[in-house]
Amino acid sequence: MSYGLIAVGACTGILVLIVTAVMSLSYLRARAAARRLDTAFHGRRPLTYKEFHQHYFAARGIPEFVSIGVRKVLESETRSDLSRLAADDDFHGNLSFLQDAVDHPDTVNTLEKVFEIRISESDVQRMGSAKVEDIVELVWNTLKQNRPKQDPATQYFVEHRKKQEANGRPKA
Repeated sequence: MSYGLIAVGACTGILVLIVTAVMSLSYLRARAAARRLDTAFHGRRPLTYKEFHQHYFAARGIPEFVSIGVRKVLESETRSDLSRLAADDDFHGNLSFLQDAVDHPDTVNTLEKVFEIRISESDVQRMGSAKVEDIVELVWNTLKQNRPKQDPATQYFVEHRKKQEANGRPKA
């Protein structure tokens, strides 16, 4: 057997080990996050998007597309099932393990893109220690100042879903 063949076999084996380790670590992180969410949301029933809005934000006069859009962005950016999310959940308190994802510039950028708004630096700095209701109210107050002609969040998610379907990805 030649040394070249042995080297290729060794490299292939190492590559397989690395891929397996990365996949295992990813799986373990996902399981740990799911356990943390189960602990944080213990005793709560999952809410549909409409129920989430009705239960926490309808009485405040916040439009459905705002509360639902914020929840969808948070789900996307934290890569978590937030169906049991409550308005008073706190990213500095019971959801502190998700704080890095909420504090991340991508979350702010996604909120700005989805709602076609610009979030001020002072508001960005407060987001990581904010409650869900604070983020929803921040987006709504910013939107009121800009007076959008249409519902930008719904439009964004419809276009995003069409792009996913066009690329052969399953619906989220």
